[in-house]
Amino acid sequence: MRNIFYISLLAIGYLFAACTNNSVDGNKETTLADDQISITKQQFEHEGMEIGNPEIREFSKSISCNGLIKPTINGIAQVSLPMSGTIESISYNLGSKLSKGQILFSVSSMEFIQLQQQYIEAKAKLEYVNAEYERKKDLYNEKIGSEKELKAAESEFLSIQSQYHSFKLQLEKLNIDLAQIDGGKIYKSFSIKAPINGTLTKQFAVLGQFVEQNQSLAEIINSNELQLEIAIFQDDISEIEKGDAVLFSLSGDLERSFKTEIQSIGKALNQNTKTITCLAKLEANNQFISGLMVPVHIITDSKELWSLPNEALVKDGDSYFVYLIEKEESEQYLVKKVEINIGAKNKSFIEVINEKDFKNVIVKGIYNL
Repeated sequence: MRNIFYISLLAIGYLFAACTNNSVDGNKETTLADDQISITKQQFEHEGMEIGNPEIREFSKSISCNGLIKPTINGIAQVSLPMSGTIESISYNLGSKLSKGQILFSVSSMEFIQLQQQYIEAKAKLEYVNAEYERKKDLYNEKIGSEKELKAAESEFLSIQSQYHSFKLQLEKLNIDLAQIDGGKIYKSFSIKAPINGTLTKQFAVLGQFVEQNQSLAEIINSNELQLEIAIFQDDISEIEKGDAVLFSLSGDLERSFKTEIQSIGKALNQNTKTITCLAKLEANNQFISGLMVPVHIITDSKELWSLPNEALVKDGDSYFVYLIEKEESEQYLVKKVEINIGAKNKSFIEVINEKDFKNVIVKGIYNL
C-alpha cells in the first residue's frame, strides 16, 4: 500500500513538470524554450496586437524657433487720399473680399474741384501760348521778330505746358474721365479704389469724416501673397542654408504640419532679441492668417534609416527589447523576447541596427506582455 502511494506522487510530479514546459495547441503539445512565451490568437486580437518589420523612414535634425505669418511686399497695401476731402460713402466692411479697382470710398473735395478748374484754365492757356509761340517762331524765321521775343514765347509755352501736364496727371491718378472735363463737366467727388486684390483687414474711415492728404483709411492684404518670417537665434544661424525644409503648424492644430523652405537669410542681428530674420514663401491657403505666430522646425539634416515604431520596443534598464513571432500555430503564436540595438530617435520611431535580424516583430499592443 505504501509503495502504491509513492508511485502516485511520483506520477503527479512528472505531470506537473510537463505542464510547465509545454503549450497545448488543440490536441498537440508544443514545448516552449526558456526564452519563449505563447500568446493565444484570442489574446492577440483582444490586445490589438499587430505584426510588422523594420521600415525605412526619414530621420531629421532640426532647429526649433518661432515664425510670423505676414504679407510679402506685394501682398499688402495701405489706402490713403491723394488730397484732403470728406468721406461721402463707404462701400465695404472689414473682411470683405476685394478685387483690384473696386471702389472703396467716395470723397468730395474743394481741392479736387479747384484742380479741375486749374486743368481747364491751363489747357485753354496752353492752346493760346502755343499759337503765340508758333507765330513768334514764324516771325523770327522771316527775320521780322527778334530772338528775345521768341525766347520769351517759348519760355511761357513750356511753363504753361508743364502746369497742364501736372494737372492732367493728378486727375488721371484719380481715374477721372478727362474727356468729360474737356467737354465742360466738373466732378464734385472722386473715388478711391482698391490697389490690389485681397481682403479688407483694416478700415479707419467714417461717413462725413474730413481726411487729410495721405491719412491712412484702410489696409488690404492679399492672402495669396503671404510669407513666413522666422526669427533664428544667432547661435543657430550658421546651420541654416537657403533651401532648407521648414515645417510649421498652426496654433491649435499641432498634429498637422505645413511645409515650405528657406528663401532668404538675413544679414542683420536684432540686438534686442539676438535673432536674425529668415523668410520662407507660403503657398495660398485659406487657413493662413496674417499676424499669426507659429512654431517652426527647420530641417538642417535628414537621413533615411531602418526603424520600428516606438511602441514596438520595451526598455529594461539600459537595454531595449522587442517581441518576435517565431512560430504561428492554429490557436497561438510562439513569441521570443530579443534584445535590440538602437540608434537615432524621434517622437514616433527608433532606428534599428542590424534590421535584417528582426522580422515579424509585434509592433503594437505589447504593454501587457
